[in-house]
Amino acid sequence: MGLRFQFLNNNTNLAERTDFTLKRMPTNKALEEIGQTGERLYQVLRKLPNVILYETGGGREFISENIEQLLGYTPDQFTKDRDFFVQVMHPDDAKMSKEKLKKWHSEGEPGVISMEFRCKSKDGEWVWLQDFIMAIKPEGQPVYMAGVMIDITPRKLAEETLKYEEEKYRLLFSEANDAIFIMDNNVFIECNEKTLKMFECEADDIIGRTPWEYSPVKQPDGIQSKKKAKKYINAAFTGESQFFKWKHKTKKEREFDAEVSLNVFTIGEKKYLQAIVRDITTREEAQNLLKESEERFKLLSGAALEGITISEGGVIIDANEQFATMHGYKDRGDVVGKKLEDFITKEYIQLAFEHIEMGYHKSFMLQSTKKNGSIITVEARGENIPYYGKTVRIVAMSDITERINYENQLKESHERYKNHIESLPDGVLILENDTIVFANPSALKILGTTATKIKKSNLEGYLLKEYVKEYVNLIKSIKEGETDYLSELKIKRPNDSGIADIEANGRLVKFRGEDSIQLVVHDISTRKQLAREQLRAQIAEETNIQLQREIVERKKAENKLTKAQKYTKSIIESSLDMIVATDIDNLINEFNEAAEKTFGYSREEVLGKHIEILFANNDEHEQVNNLLENEGTFAGEIVNKRSDNSLFISFLSASILKDEKGEVIGAMGVSRDITAMKKAEEELRLSEERHRAIYDQAYIGIARIGKVGRFLLVNQRLCDMLGYSSDELYKKAFFELTHPDEVENSLKNWDALLSDEIKNFTSEQRYIHKNGTYVVANLTVSMVRDAKGNPNYYVAVFEDITERKEQEIKLQQSLKEKEVLLKEVHHRVKNNMQVISSILNLQSSYIKDPEAIDMLRESQDRIKSMSFIHESLYQSKDLSHVNFTEYVRNLVNNLFRTYGINISGLKLEYELDEVPLNIDTAIPCGLVINELISNALKYAFKGRDEGKLQVELKKLDDGKLKLMIADDGVGFPDDIDYRETDSLGLQLVVTLVGQIKGEIDLDNSNGSKFTIIFEESKQIRI
Repeated sequence: MGLRFQFLNNNTNLAERTDFTLKRMPTNKALEEIGQTGERLYQVLRKLPNVILYETGGGREFISENIEQLLGYTPDQFTKDRDFFVQVMHPDDAKMSKEKLKKWHSEGEPGVISMEFRCKSKDGEWVWLQDFIMAIKPEGQPVYMAGVMIDITPRKLAEETLKYEEEKYRLLFSEANDAIFIMDNNVFIECNEKTLKMFECEADDIIGRTPWEYSPVKQPDGIQSKKKAKKYINAAFTGESQFFKWKHKTKKEREFDAEVSLNVFTIGEKKYLQAIVRDITTREEAQNLLKESEERFKLLSGAALEGITISEGGVIIDANEQFATMHGYKDRGDVVGKKLEDFITKEYIQLAFEHIEMGYHKSFMLQSTKKNGSIITVEARGENIPYYGKTVRIVAMSDITERINYENQLKESHERYKNHIESLPDGVLILENDTIVFANPSALKILGTTATKIKKSNLEGYLLKEYVKEYVNLIKSIKEGETDYLSELKIKRPNDSGIADIEANGRLVKFRGEDSIQLVVHDISTRKQLAREQLRAQIAEETNIQLQREIVERKKAENKLTKAQKYTKSIIESSLDMIVATDIDNLINEFNEAAEKTFGYSREEVLGKHIEILFANNDEHEQVNNLLENEGTFAGEIVNKRSDNSLFISFLSASILKDEKGEVIGAMGVSRDITAMKKAEEELRLSEERHRAIYDQAYIGIARIGKVGRFLLVNQRLCDMLGYSSDELYKKAFFELTHPDEVENSLKNWDALLSDEIKNFTSEQRYIHKNGTYVVANLTVSMVRDAKGNPNYYVAVFEDITERKEQEIKLQQSLKEKEVLLKEVHHRVKNNMQVISSILNLQSSYIKDPEAIDMLRESQDRIKSMSFIHESLYQSKDLSHVNFTEYVRNLVNNLFRTYGINISGLKLEYELDEVPLNIDTAIPCGLVINELISNALKYAFKGRDEGKLQVELKKLDDGKLKLMIADDGVGFPDDIDYRETDSLGLQLVVTLVGQIKGEIDLDNSNGSKFTIIFEESKQIRI
């Protein structure tokens, strides 16, 4: 019959060697009767779960009724039309089946073939079938064909699904953005494409190497890389996942910072390690740049001319020296810890704290109290900023007492007011019904026009279109009485077509008896970052105007001349700024100590010299001189030249000097060296641009979070991840977006960071997206502390792993489905073998020849031995191994029942270790045990009522297995070589032992004892 059970085992060698054939058996009447089914057999066959086919040379004689459940067609359609199967079969499969049957018939020998093909059911669905066809050819009789047809559609679907999942895993492995290694002990055995890019090498450079070969000799903490790596690897192999920072190097010796996670996984009984490496060099650089930026901010505040305070909850936590000096204190340490309200008069406390509470950043005026109780008027401007993890209020104050006093004096005289306005470095415009009726020289310069052209015009005509609306809002606020509304505008100058930035504010005034609006415009095109210096220069300019007034007054009162000169000289010499004056011919007649130190000239060296010796560029000197002649004032940056010809940049505020008759008698300038400030300003700008570019373009979400949990600073990636804008996130705390089930545990980690119990933590969290969905993120949080170790703020890094988690869930579901399918496969294989065994059992009832009956029974036992294997697998949780100990007991008990042995008369001894075997080893071993036990039961105890049968399965120290079957019976005949006998059973034993690469030995001294030493076959797929 040539029946092969190849579909039970993918091992081709086993299939070739377990060829159950009856070719060796003698032809007799019992075999001729195979296929001659009586009524009883017919009733059994028609009810079997699988489709049974029976054909003779004359056509299809029989097909079981369940074909209709399978395909929807009645059995009559198949028996009446022999070609009906071809008609419903897939064309490609029909051609294959026809060729296979043709070849099978041409070989001329009976046997069994297996075919897989698709048939279209009556409802139009394709159904996969597997057909086992057996041919019987009795001597002198036509060929009879009997077949079993099985529905294998679920198996085919499972195979396609498995192929898809394997391809999907391969893509995830190869396309991952992190380097992924597979390690056997300490050695890399596999890696993905990202690894080769990250380590700048080829695959051959990685495989077979150890982690410390791609690391510097020592890590930053001074510990040897090899020693430290082994510690992490050993910990991971104990089942404890590892996550740590590591310094790696590439093949080209380039070092980089990385985060490494180690996780162990098992294939069979072998443990492997998966290492994931992420390059965090960019992130580390970003954190260092952030610290550097904060240090520079602190240095800049210390160099500022204004008094600066940083407060939290109304209490000063930091201040610069200028603030302390301004208020009469020795140094900044005397003011830290005091309340802001201690420095503000009662009338202005409410106004100041309204600005703080509302977060205003516009400038406003208030009165401040000095240490000695005196009152000064200051201009303050504040802003809420993040500062070492906290949201604080930074306030800059400029002492404008003198300016305010002077403005009050200007109100006494319209003429003096006009002179003051015209000499101001800021532009002043008077508007009546939105039309310009007055503009001072500075305003004409800023707007790039003349007094004639500007009269009766509207300021909107000078603005860029997009700033008209802002200008309208400014005018509206002034009309409503708001005097601290500060607006930034852009104008287009008609004379040079250039674009200039201006800053404007205003108030309601009386001009020529009419209600008017006074606008003050300030050119901030080149001085946006020097606002504090401009205020300082304005004060110096006011001092210069005061000096002019004193000179005029001195002319009127000669009796006070000496006193006024000494006073003026004292002011000039004590000034920190350079003050230089010239006569009508531009010859220097005043040169203070600050000028001597900065320019390197002594007073005697420059007196009487032309002012151009202090300029680096004659054209620039001419430009300043022309503006003084035409407009009376100049304010701006110039390049000066020292006595050693070195150059520096200064900010100059100059104006002409007139006598009591109004005639020009010279000019005076006040300037300050701003070279270092310009350089620091440029460095700060570049640093902040680099920091912002790295921060905003990071692939992962980054946030700075305050100690109370509120977002202080977020990058765009985090906004995209959670669906909120940055402004929306600044109004929230992180736990408002955390999944409610995870808030409590999450807060424990944050509190542990705050209390310094841990330095950082990494966890997997779910966050609520703005649209209501959940985002799964890998969260890493650390605490930033000040120099004293006090907590400032948290830095949190969010990696979006939502898609990866979804893929993991799908993969787990897929694995569960595969386990169910695989169990179903084992269950069906077991059932199919039971059907075959039942068919053989039914057949034996019609055979009279005892020898043929024994052969059928032996075939049934072999089938059952394999069937038990599959039964153990589909009932087990582990689908890869068989509980061989339990299997051996079931197999031996079945053989005893088959041979009708009285167990009480035969002593059966087991010595079995708990040994799980995979299916590739279990099936050959089961068949070997079946043959040797059957042989002992048939021949060893003939004519005896008692005996002993031993079955032993041991695991040896070298990892191999020992199987021993022994009996105390008559023994094996000495004249027969069990390796060369005609017995099919012993041939199978020798063949199967060779297949599992084992060694067999027979001890015939006391009965028969077969000892087999072998090892379990192992297949590892990575």
